[in-house]
Amino acid sequence: MTTTVAAVRTDIAPLADRRRTADRIFRGALAFNTALTIFWLVAVLTQDGTRFFSQYTIDREGMLRVAGGILFFYVLWGFI
Repeated sequence: MTTTVAAVRTDIAPLADRRRTADRIFRGALAFNTALTIFWLVAVLTQDGTRFFSQYTIDREGMLRVAGGILFFYVLWGFI
C-alpha cells in the first residue's frame, strides 16, 4: 500500500497583502455600484427618457418586488 502526502503550498501571499487586495476590490465594487445607483436615480427622477429606464416608474408594486428580492436573496439565503 502506498501513501501519498499532499504538498504544502508555500507561495501564499501574506495576510496583509491579501487583505489589501480584498479591500481594493471591495472599494472598487462599492464605487461602481454607487455610480450606477446615482445614474439610476438621476435618470428616473429627471424623466430623461434614457433607453435604459424609459418605461420604469417607481410605484408600490415595484418597491415590493425589490423588497421581496432583497428578503429572499440576502436574508433567507444568508440564513441558509
